[in-house]
Amino acid sequence: MRIKHRYLLFEVIYLPIPNSTVTTKRQSFIVEGVTASTIAEVVRESIALNFGDRGMGLCQSSLQVKYFSHFTNLGIVRVGRDHARMVWGALTFVNLIGRNRCIIRVQHVGGTIKSCQEKALELDRSMLRTLYSEKQLKGSLEDIEATSAQSILALDV
Repeated sequence: MRIKHRYLLFEVIYLPIPNSTVTTKRQSFIVEGVTASTIAEVVRESIALNFGDRGMGLCQSSLQVKYFSHFTNLGIVRVGRDHARMVWGALTFVNLIGRNRCIIRVQHVGGTIKSCQEKALELDRSMLRTLYSEKQLKGSLEDIEATSAQSILALDV
């Protein structure tokens, strides 16, 4: 019998630094050094903290961060179908990545990576356009969108 998976598309929203002069509608910070492995470590710590050794044992074998973009702060996590709610809860309880305060919001849950890719492309385009209009990205918007779409569509099962 094969293990059935769920794919969780999530967004990391960084909270403003106290006494900061940043006054954008949406806190779209580009944080360097946050990678898929950083996110995986944070999720595992959250599972261990909130669900204990049993939760870690249940999720450890199937938990995998398939994608994370530090430009748009979108990511995709793969987990066994039976433990998707537990990982969703663990993502929700994360409030710190490195030294940055944040919240993680799950945007979509799908049974196939294709459904998550489609939703990620949709969100990615709108976020890149917002970042570009706020002058946080340099270069051609079309090139940036194409590169980002290529990295999302290159995900393997």
